[in-house]
Amino acid sequence: PAVAGGPDFEPVAGVSLELYAEISRELAASGYDQAQAAQLAASKGVSAENWQAALDGWNGRMKTNPAVGQQFNRLYTAG
Repeated sequence: PAVAGGPDFEPVAGVSLELYAEISRELAASGYDQAQAAQLAASKGVSAENWQAALDGWNGRMKTNPAVGQQFNRLYTAG
């Protein structure tokens, strides 16, 4: 099994996987309104630019490393 560690689990633009899952979960509660995504991220101390970088970075890692996606799902559903 893949280990939940290593460089693919380092924060992207200062956004940890835990924070990414938290913001994603709250975004889902708003019906995935992308207009609210930057505002929601900002409420957690993440700039719009860093949120976009985190979105792209974490999604890219989930595509290439199944362990990242599995950990994201655990964090996402645990909230």
